[in-house]
Amino acid sequence: MKKILLTTFAILVASIGFAQKKQANIMLEAPGVQVVDYDHATLGIERVFPMGYEKLAKAQLERQKSARVGKTAKAQVIFIYENAIPQSVKDVFEKAGSVWGEALNSDVPIRILIRWASQANGVLGAAGATFRYANFPGAARANTWYGVALAEKMAHKNLNGDNPDIVATFNSNRTDWYIGTDAVPTRLQYDLYSVILHEYGHGLGFQGGIGTGTDAQGVDIAGYSFPYILDSYLVGATGQSIVDTNVIKNPSAELFKAVTNAALYMNPPTAVKSNKGANPRMYAPAKFQGGSSIYHVDQRTYPIGDPNALMTPQIAPGELTRDLGNITLDAFGDFGWKSTSIVHDPYNDTEDVSKPYDFSAKILSDTTVNAGSLKLFLTTDTTIKVKDIKEVALTKKADGSFVYTLPQDSKDRVIRYFWTGLDASGKKLSTPAQAPEVLSYRFVLGRDKIAPTLNSFLNNIFQIYSTDKSIALPEGTTFDNIGIDTIYVEYSINGVAQKSFGLKKSGATGLVRFNGGFEFPDGLLKGGEKVSYRIVIKDKAKIANVTYSPKEGTYDFSVLKLLAPVNTYFSDFNGGANDTSKGDFFTKGFGVTQPSNFKDGGMHSDHPYKDGTEELYPGSTTDTYTNTYFQLLKPIVLRADTAKIYFDEVVLVEPGDAGSVFGERNFFDYVVVEGSTDGGKSWKPFQDGWDSKGNTLWERAWLAANVDKDGNSKTVGSATQLAPREIDMLKSGDFKAGDRVSLRFRLLADVGAHGWGWVVDNLNVQGPTGKKPVVVNPPNPVTVANELEENINVAVSPNPSTNGEFVINAKFQKAVGKVQLSVRNMAGMEIGSQAFENIGREFNQVLDLSARPTGVYFLSVNTSEGSIVKKVMFLK
Repeated sequence: MKKILLTTFAILVASIGFAQKKQANIMLEAPGVQVVDYDHATLGIERVFPMGYEKLAKAQLERQKSARVGKTAKAQVIFIYENAIPQSVKDVFEKAGSVWGEALNSDVPIRILIRWASQANGVLGAAGATFRYANFPGAARANTWYGVALAEKMAHKNLNGDNPDIVATFNSNRTDWYIGTDAVPTRLQYDLYSVILHEYGHGLGFQGGIGTGTDAQGVDIAGYSFPYILDSYLVGATGQSIVDTNVIKNPSAELFKAVTNAALYMNPPTAVKSNKGANPRMYAPAKFQGGSSIYHVDQRTYPIGDPNALMTPQIAPGELTRDLGNITLDAFGDFGWKSTSIVHDPYNDTEDVSKPYDFSAKILSDTTVNAGSLKLFLTTDTTIKVKDIKEVALTKKADGSFVYTLPQDSKDRVIRYFWTGLDASGKKLSTPAQAPEVLSYRFVLGRDKIAPTLNSFLNNIFQIYSTDKSIALPEGTTFDNIGIDTIYVEYSINGVAQKSFGLKKSGATGLVRFNGGFEFPDGLLKGGEKVSYRIVIKDKAKIANVTYSPKEGTYDFSVLKLLAPVNTYFSDFNGGANDTSKGDFFTKGFGVTQPSNFKDGGMHSDHPYKDGTEELYPGSTTDTYTNTYFQLLKPIVLRADTAKIYFDEVVLVEPGDAGSVFGERNFFDYVVVEGSTDGGKSWKPFQDGWDSKGNTLWERAWLAANVDKDGNSKTVGSATQLAPREIDMLKSGDFKAGDRVSLRFRLLADVGAHGWGWVVDNLNVQGPTGKKPVVVNPPNPVTVANELEENINVAVSPNPSTNGEFVINAKFQKAVGKVQLSVRNMAGMEIGSQAFENIGREFNQVLDLSARPTGVYFLSVNTSEGSIVKKVMFLK
């Protein structure tokens, strides 16, 4: 009998923190659960069907039918279907949603995005919360993450607009689904209904933030940012919380030990009571199982047929697990699905001191409301400690809210306050959570001294032409606590100040977008000028706070003037009679130099060149690149017979994915020679760009034992790697004889993985070909520590992905026992890791980054045979 392991491959954003005056902390959370096909021995636990299982299964069906008679959903579930789905499958999705909707209570609809899509053969599906929140009004614990559906229930407020609260993807390729709700699957079928119920359970609250890795000494450790609400109830055998940093440091080897110990439990009080007074046991094998450990109930304790088996890490074909289970439901109630909240809208900073301010709140509860217990503690005296703030009198309104009015005062004041109350049982409530010991609300009423924050602006102007009149600036975004007043550009030409001009802005408060550009009068630019500018952003404060971009200095660009056209051009870049480069080129990131590994000068890029940061790929907000180049300022009049460019080069730039071609996003860094017939306004390649795969010597040099963990090559270029290049300027069909064509040599670097760069030497454009091409003697073979390309073949597709899902296919020359996958962001921070056992010679897995920000990530595939780093791109 095969079994299915329900695993969590959680990709977590690692930044943390909170602002006391803000309404909530928001963090994007990736879909957290995958169901993957494993063989019997993976966990050493067989999903054994007990005697009389069919009777137990039929009893489950009867309980479901009777439980739903006359019931209406307490929480509305809204389904969003991303693609075409058979009605029979929709019925199962919606039936499972209605079961959870009847079990939970929320006055904010739960929105679930459903994807019925092709996935790898071993995958059943995945689901998880799309956002997570901390320190929102209504939260029961401070500095604790809640999935968005639960956070909205406790806040009694929609927190993420029309965005889905849960994303669920299930494999449409499988032929062994049982698709139905009223019968028992055969022993060869996986029950889609059971799997969906399990996955929804993760998105609704059965999730956490503890991840594992190693420290600098290679010791296994575990850690987290804020704990999730489930994490806060995890305890060891003695009942000690594993997220109490007074006992267990975060991160630490001790925490790793706590989550790889069979004695891991949770202790939500109501769940403990329903478990006959015992803490429910969690799944925590001695060998950490990424995606299964911690965030499932124990496999042995709750076997097939047990009413609490739904949230175990495995499901077997033929298994029916449709009972939500008292342990899960009661734990969810303690997490906050059955709760009492103080609901309040905090103020932001304001300079308006001309009016009184009302502070309003009410108590909302799933049980009896003790509204009269509501109290407000408030002070404008900054010398008073928060714990000593005094209570103020409240007035009850007809809508059940209680209000305090802060009298108008022309003085600047810092307002600090918090609310407290009691639920029907007498339990203390507060907002913000755990006030005043941990948090309190705070805002400034009076003069604003906080400057605007520049969220994004990428300068991408480095040169223009003397004939240009209108130059558009890239769009930017800025934020201010009280609002943006004006945004404008200060600039100078050759150090002489010019009249400033304003930029258009959209959005009156909060995040504001801005755009605009230069308008140069006729005759102002002659060529050779340097234009310097900066962006000035002023807020709405009476005494404006100002932010500049850049923070210091200016952005600069050059005004170019094309020289007289020529029929031929040659330069050896050596500084002698054959070096005509001085004054003939505009360069960015290039220069004529002679590194120690070369016998003479050449046009060299920076060594190493930098990762791309300056421009955004179309449709992306995070995926950036940089162009460096050198441009010949003398246009070439193309010949009809030999319109050729000859040069010698070394290209050590990051190669693209296997099978990628020039023009695709996964053809990563590259070099290319381009032409322009409109004075440099638009460029077209003479031939496809190329990378280090363009020459065997370069490819070997790139890979030769000098690729670091980020995929950067440390190999240094040398004269022994020079190779000739010939380009036919007419072959593409974009240019014809007689055209006056500007030439540009361009290196594109994307956001991740760089190398030594590019050198061009002995440039000959349409000149005589008497110069002998460089003859390269192959160097001695380079010994590589692990011949990874021979032992491991890893393909990732699609790459780029437009929906955030990547299918990983790895093939090995020798059978491997373990594969460790890890994912890092561009900051080098590991954001997810998972180990897989008993692999053999082929491995398939789906990586789901759909709820992560678009951009570039690094996927590491590690085995005993070696490691390979793959760059994967999520581009919407």
